[in-house]
Amino acid sequence: MGDVSDDILDGHCCFKCQTYFEQGHSHPVLCDSCWDRVTPDEQAKGTKATHAELVPPDLGEPEEKEERPPDESEIPEINTHGLLMNFGRHNGERITRVPIGYLRWAVAQPVERLLSTPQGAFPFWVVAKAEIQRRGERRDDIEVSGHAIDRLSLRYRKVWHNTRQPNEGLYSWAQRQAKEAWSRRENARMQSENVYSIKYLGIIWIIEAMALPVVKTVK
Repeated sequence: MGDVSDDILDGHCCFKCQTYFEQGHSHPVLCDSCWDRVTPDEQAKGTKATHAELVPPDLGEPEEKEERPPDESEIPEINTHGLLMNFGRHNGERITRVPIGYLRWAVAQPVERLLSTPQGAFPFWVVAKAEIQRRGERRDDIEVSGHAIDRLSLRYRKVWHNTRQPNEGLYSWAQRQAKEAWSRRENARMQSENVYSIKYLGIIWIIEAMALPVVKTVK
């Protein structure tokens, strides 16, 4: 529990792009934009969302955003203990209990809705990043799906053993290699809209371009 995969199963976010909704649907759903561009087979995995997306009312007018989040050195020190969420599916919950997947999503958007803290009012993505850091977690540059990890463990354990760093587990290794594969996407083949097929280390990485790129599977 407490993972983006749980939110997908409960219909709290789109199972294709992980856009969150104001309410859950109790089953997997697709947001409006994904529903219009996926295949009938993918539509069959869920239904079209009926609840409003969380991001648009929070971001205001996207076209007017001046910049993306600043680098790590510009993030202020924020004490997240005792802070309560003031919107969305976790409204009223302590931010220290919000799932890490939701926090990472908020940073990737970024979600600009203000949240009051003892240090002042900050956009939620800034507070989310502070909470991620407090937990000792790092914000990943790329996500590796459970399906991709399963296939790597079954088909490419030898590659992992031969290229891993000391004490590096399979998941950390997969993220490191996926990030390197993603950096080579300019010369890669497009499998479909926003989906790249990238060959690296003798592995074909199927990566979907989203706010946070996701390795859907490997071949």
